[in-house]
Amino acid sequence: MIVFWSSTAESMTRRPMKGMLIGPVSILNWSFVRNDQERHETCYQIALAIKEEVEDLERAGISVIQIDEAAIREGLPLRKSKQPFYLEWIH
Repeated sequence: MIVFWSSTAESMTRRPMKGMLIGPVSILNWSFVRNDQERHETCYQIALAIKEEVEDLERAGISVIQIDEAAIREGLPLRKSKQPFYLEWIH
């Protein structure tokens, strides 16, 4: 869907059009996720799906692609001992 709307918008202007996606960490933190696997593994699976969207945008000729991570801090564990691991896998 993003490819369609980005391509349509770009066809109506001479300026480059930006494709925008929500990042995997934000999707993870804003969702009810499965609890039978680690959150970082689920995040990786989401990232693979987003990678496919990015590749579709590139093939459609969209040259500017923005991935927003608006909720990156929402998943930060309260326990200080668990924070370094979270901060490592989100990058």
